[in-house]
Amino acid sequence: MPRSEDNLYACISQFRRPDKLQEHFAEHMEWLREQDSRGHVVVTGASLPLGSGGVQIFAAANMKEMEAIIASDPLSKHGVAANWIFEIQMNKQPDRSRLMDHFFGTEFAAANAV
Repeated sequence: MPRSEDNLYACISQFRRPDKLQEHFAEHMEWLREQDSRGHVVVTGASLPLGSGGVQIFAAANMKEMEAIIASDPLSKHGVAANWIFEIQMNKQPDRSRLMDHFFGTEFAAANAV
């Protein structure tokens, strides 16, 4: 689960080598699971049309850490995807947004306690 003190980042990925996607996709999915277990993943998904790229929201301490996380993605390392990273400043109203209330709320934390 993301830490409340982390910053949020949107990462837009565009596949530059879609012909190599299947070759590295399983490794990418394992990488996503690892990032999730480290508390960096807020939400991930594919861009439409399928096969064009992806959109992820990650939590990280700062931009340097976020860049290192994305650089460790097998799709980045093998030149399959190009990435654009944007830091997100959450709106104060509505307070933190429903998505963040879900991830940082006590109900979610209790349901996902180890």
